[in-house]
Formats: sequence, C-alpha cells, structure tokens
Amino acid sequence: MTDAAALTLREETPTPADLPALNALIERAIGSWTVSERVKRAALPSYRYEALDLADMRFFTMRAEGGGLEALAVLSPLDGDPGALLLHGLYVEPARHRQGLGRRLLAAAEDAARQAGAARLTVRAQRDAAPFFAAAGFETADGPYPYLLRKGLG
Repeated sequence: MTDAAALTLREETPTPADLPALNALIERAIGSWTVSERVKRAALPSYRYEALDLADMRFFTMRAEGGGLEALAVLSPLDGDPGALLLHGLYVEPARHRQGLGRRLLAAAEDAARQAGAARLTVRAQRDAAPFFAAAGFETADGPYPYLLRKGLG
C-alpha cells in the first residue's frame, strides 16, 4: 500500500464513466459505519452519485500513483443558505482510516469554500464522524439533522 503522504490530492471533474469507482469507494466507506446492516442498506442509495450530480458538485480526490481512488470529498451549494457550502460527503477507504487523508481533504474543502467566498462550511455528519469534525473546529448547529455541524471560515 502506498504511503498516505504520497497520495495525490486534487480537484477533479468526474465524468459519468468515473461514477462506478466513486460509488464503490462510498459503499466501502459506508460499510465501515457502526450502524446496523439494514441502516447501511437503506442509506447507501442516497449517498451514491449520479451523472446529474456532477454539474453542481466539486470533487476532491486522493489517489495512489497508479490512479486508485483512496479518498473523496464533495462540496455543493447549500440550499437556502447562500453564505455556506455543504460538505456533501467525505469518504476514506476503510484501510486508510486514521492516516490523515480525511484531514487533508477537509483542509482542501475549507480552502475551496473560502476561495468561493463562503462564510461557512456545513456538514451533515454521521454519528461516528461527529468527533472527527469537532476536532477540526466544527460545532453542532441547529438544523434538520442531529449531527449538523458548521464552521466559520472567516
């Protein structure tokens, strides 16, 4: 396995042909959640990306030298809040957990949000991910999701 520091982080513009690899990573990441298998099966379809999603979202990837996808972060506009962007997803290959990939992707997403003029980056985190985001300076905020977190970018 390639050293985590050697992985290339970049913003990509995926095509529909890239969706199977993106969605496969998401499925493996969701498989590592500490929730029931039924919840994972029910949640998975709402996390998969389709060709229609590609136009409105920004994709940040981390790849090994051979091009294998190891981690992914996705930003999108936040409906009803023009001053914020939504970190729509942050997915890391389970074998790569706790190697700093999530922190590197989160930093890239925060930089992109600042450059886009967003005042906040919002995350609808899963329960398992809430401590990761709290350690990165996010705070729980009121909203429709129990683990909605926001971080000021100013």
